[in-house]
Parts: sequence; C-alpha cells; structure tokens
Amino acid sequence: MSVLHNQVNRRLLRERLLREEFRRVTVSFYRYFYVNDVQALRDDLYLMWSSMGCLGRIYVAREGINAQMSVPVHAMEAFTAHLLRYRDWE
Repeated sequence: MSVLHNQVNRRLLRERLLREEFRRVTVSFYRYFYVNDVQALRDDLYLMWSSMGCLGRIYVAREGINAQMSVPVHAMEAFTAHLLRYRDWE
C-alpha cells in the first residue's frame, strides 16, 4: 500500500493558488472521540478532501481529529456532507 502525502512543493502550490478562479473558505475544527483505525480514517479524509481540491492539514490520532483546511466554495457542501458521515462524533 502506498503512503498518501502531499508531493507538491510550496512554490508550485502557491502558483496554482494564484491561478485559481474560485474562492476558498478556511475551516478549522477539532473533535475528540475514540478512533478505532487511525490510518483508515486519515486515508479516507485525505483521499476524499484531496479529490475536492481541499488543501490544509489533517491530524488524526486515537483521541480524535484536528484539521485546518482551505475548501473551495463550490465543494463546501460535499465537504460538509462527507464530514457528517462520522455521526458518532456527536
């Protein structure tokens, strides 16, 4: 299994951001809850949010999740819906 991580250098990422023709929303959140499979949750979040064009940091540990994300406005509804799949956070 391959390891998922950002492979774009900072300079290139900044250039891409400057060329974007859409707005972004910055969201920051944390939630403490017991995570059974840290790697599986982290990979799921990374794959889904990357496919939406989200940027940022996701920290997942046994005791919960902490994220600071830049979400394209047009993907905000899908981002929120994906996040709400984890109803056991409530």
